[in-house]
Amino acid sequence: MPTETDNSPRKRSPRAPDFPLKDALERAMKVYEKEGRHTIPTDVAAQDIGYKDGNSGAARTTLATMRQYSLLIAPKDGHVAIAPAVETYKFSPDDKTRSSLLIDFLRNPPVYQSLLNKYPDRLPSDAALRFDFIRAGFLPASIDAEVQTFKKSVEFAGYYQHQARQQIESAIQEAAKETDKLTADLQSESARLTDTLQHADRIPIRLSGGRKALLEVPVPFYEADKVMIKAQLDLILTDDVAASAASQDMTKAEHNTDAKPEMN
Repeated sequence: MPTETDNSPRKRSPRAPDFPLKDALERAMKVYEKEGRHTIPTDVAAQDIGYKDGNSGAARTTLATMRQYSLLIAPKDGHVAIAPAVETYKFSPDDKTRSSLLIDFLRNPPVYQSLLNKYPDRLPSDAALRFDFIRAGFLPASIDAEVQTFKKSVEFAGYYQHQARQQIESAIQEAAKETDKLTADLQSESARLTDTLQHADRIPIRLSGGRKALLEVPVPFYEADKVMIKAQLDLILTDDVAASAASQDMTKAEHNTDAKPEMN
């Protein structure tokens, strides 16, 4: 006798790509080669990649996977078109642009985006990924295939290599900004010192032995400046006198020790 469980809807896994990004991109390129970016019926798109029409389960699954990676868009019911990013990827001469587009394709499926956000530096073991898919609501029977499809897509897109390059480029940019700031600070200080020297008077002071000292006096020169300079000179002279006296005392002590007669 049928039970209530027998009549309940069959549980299905959440939406996720049915095959890796590399295969999806190859199929998108086949459609692009024949149709460009024109909006076409789904049957035509399915025929472009080898199906009789778009009604079979395999054809619908393939087109759905291409849409999950955002390689295909659906401008109206029953019609699809190749996404502009696919054309950019095909013709861009810049490897950096192509790499960034692959990362965008990879991150479009919500379940992939969630996993990549969770593991920013590297993927964990297959066992950990299987547990993640189970927690996301996927059926146990499909888990191994989901894990392998995800891992192959990550590898094809070079996701973690791209992330490492981004981190290095970011560090280089930060270092360049810091260098520019230090350079600007040094230039500013140099300009300040140059301006100070240009607006200062140099007063020569004759010393013994034909020597001379130069005293740089800023303009304007205030009475308080004189007091501070005098105090600084007094401090220098006091230190010199004290050092000279100490040196003389030490010399006298050494002389007295040398001159003391020996006891028989």
